[in-house]
Amino acid sequence: MSKREKNVEDEPQETVAVGRWLPVEEELLATCYVTVSEDNNVGRSQKHETFWYRVLNEFNSKFFQKRTKDMLTSKWHTLNVNCQNFNAAYKRAKRLGKSGENDVDYLKRAQSIYRDEHKGVAFSQEDAWAVLRFHSKWDAPEQVDLTGDVPGASQKDLFGHDARPRPAGKPRPAKKSKSDTTASTGGSSASTQFGELMEQELRLKREAAERVFEAQAEKDRTLMRL
Repeated sequence: MSKREKNVEDEPQETVAVGRWLPVEEELLATCYVTVSEDNNVGRSQKHETFWYRVLNEFNSKFFQKRTKDMLTSKWHTLNVNCQNFNAAYKRAKRLGKSGENDVDYLKRAQSIYRDEHKGVAFSQEDAWAVLRFHSKWDAPEQVDLTGDVPGASQKDLFGHDARPRPAGKPRPAKKSKSDTTASTGGSSASTQFGELMEQELRLKREAAERVFEAQAEKDRTLMRL
């Protein structure tokens, strides 16, 4: 059996969702993308297609409406572009911030900037952006094309190298000491806690979406009986 045939087995066998994506699905896609790409066991060695099948399995294991790999890659292309554009607007809004302003003020100003640059269209994917914005490889000074379907691409190819320039005259940092390693472990623990909080929030949103879905289905069944 070829590698392509093996991957097909990971596609959902039941009926897949069609139509408009829910905000909770977009947020989950962003979360699954980050989760798979930051998996130290496979993140830097997996090929492009394998990477997206891992995202697919992660996504379909957490949401009641199933999607295919092509649906995920197509949605990611649009989602990534929109979030990158809003992220640039947010950074500009933050630079224009006044004393006493907070993140709510920055977000309002960023929305205004985004609308001005996109013919009055508001940015509606803040939940997904809130997941992506804290990950340095996504939030690079220069946008990295994460959507190209390059056969055999490694995770480094997907994210690109760290584009942050080293200041002139600044030496390369020394190897980490034992104390630095301990601090790094503490950071990993904080990252794990963040992931657990995101998992809990997504579960609550998924349950709410399921209730809405079931209520609509019951309404449809009642109308059919009438």
